[in-house]
Amino acid sequence: MLNILKKLEKLLREYDFIIEANTVAGSIELFKINQSRAYQQIAAENWWIGKDAVAEADLSIAGGFTAKARSDQQQLQQYFIDLYQRLEDAGYAGEYAKIVTSQYRKWQISGML
Repeated sequence: MLNILKKLEKLLREYDFIIEANTVAGSIELFKINQSRAYQQIAAENWWIGKDAVAEADLSIAGGFTAKARSDQQQLQQYFIDLYQRLEDAGYAGEYAKIVTSQYRKWQISGML
């Protein structure tokens, strides 16, 4: 879990998604102290949808649709898919996370960004 979160934070910072990266950093620190609370925080609606939601960061747009930005966006989506699987395995799967990752899975299969 921590490995995925660290990778998410790194990618978000690379594209200047500071608020979202700080949200992830906060979850990393919380995870070290209280894993149950961190899982709850990551599964929460505001992590997945809405203004400044971590899962709504679009690296493709931020990176000007370059090949690297599109590739990084695909990787970001995969990290969210992996993160959701960890949440689900730990019993913290939320409805919003499920909806977002379901869409990301479809985009991964179709090659859409």
